[in-house]
Amino acid sequence: MIEMKHIAMLIAERAARQSNCKKRQVAFVAFNDKGILKVGVNQHAPDKPCQCVAGVHDPDVEHAERVIEDEWFPDSQAVVTYAPCYGCAVELAPSGINTVFIKHVKHEVGIKHLHKNRIVTHNEWLTPMQRIQAAWLLKWTHRQYEEYL
Repeated sequence: MIEMKHIAMLIAERAARQSNCKKRQVAFVAFNDKGILKVGVNQHAPDKPCQCVAGVHDPDVEHAERVIEDEWFPDSQAVVTYAPCYGCAVELAPSGINTVFIKHVKHEVGIKHLHKNRIVTHNEWLTPMQRIQAAWLLKWTHRQYEEYL
């Protein structure tokens, strides 16, 4: 059965394509049972080229999770295409999000901070069949997210 988390995962995969980072395209989606609350994508400053491919951390990159901007999302969940860094985990901790589904894990320091703050994490993502079903549901029942189709 397809749940809202599956639709959020599909939106995150498709939203990540909008990132202008050449190394790691990251998307974050906060959701609850009623629908999608926020979608964020990592972006570099438009006037500066992405330096990530050169192995240099770009201090000007805007992280996908920063879309929550101190907002409160009680009893909500999130999906993220890459595990959050420590700074993003610090911002997520007081947000009311209680569960985070993660597609890729590169570093675990952010995950450890989430666990310390009683946020459950799952390294879980869409199966091929769930991806097809979620795409169909997204197309026919969630028109407001048409930009991710």
